[in-house]
Amino acid sequence: SPLWRVKPDRSDSMKVDFSRNDYTLDFSAGVVDVTDPGNRAQVITTAAMKLFGRDAVYAYRQFLYAARGRLHRFYMPTFTADIFPVTDLGGSQFDAEMNGFNEYMKEPQEARLIIAVDFKDGRPSVYRTIVNIDPVNQTVPPFRQVAERFTVDQPMPPILKREIERVSFVVPSRFDQDAFELKHYTDNSAAVSTA
Repeated sequence: SPLWRVKPDRSDSMKVDFSRNDYTLDFSAGVVDVTDPGNRAQVITTAAMKLFGRDAVYAYRQFLYAARGRLHRFYMPTFTADIFPVTDLGGSQFDAEMNGFNEYMKEPQEARLIIAVDFKDGRPSVYRTIVNIDPVNQTVPPFRQVAERFTVDQPMPPILKREIERVSFVVPSRFDQDAFELKHYTDNSAAVSTA
């Protein structure tokens, strides 16, 4: 599955919405039933992008051809800070602020399985797959949980906390349309906007 690498244009607002494919079954006799066949929520993200340079426009077009509209899934970062590391990163484990992941992720979840570490200086992101999440407790009373320890599939290079822009989840996604419009600012322009 292709990996989405185009950053959204933050000058336009990103919209995030949620929906479920639930259906109400009412036969006018008995109890009204609501069913959710997929048993999963859908996150809908709407974002604008500006592409500068022919190489960027060509790479975006190649991605659209690979994803083939709604036909194939691809992996896309959420572009939000989902995990907040409390220490520098390096190796196959790192500690993050408590967010409840170790409580509700008792088994791997497809939508919360891969992370992307984005850097402030624009260097390429580091991608890893989560293997396990454990609580980190105080070693003295009252023994309360103070952090969450993420274990990843491959060791990470040494990364200073101050270098990190955000740590996002990378989720399996699909386009909600098959047609895309690329707006060129002028004729033969290498600057393009799309959504």
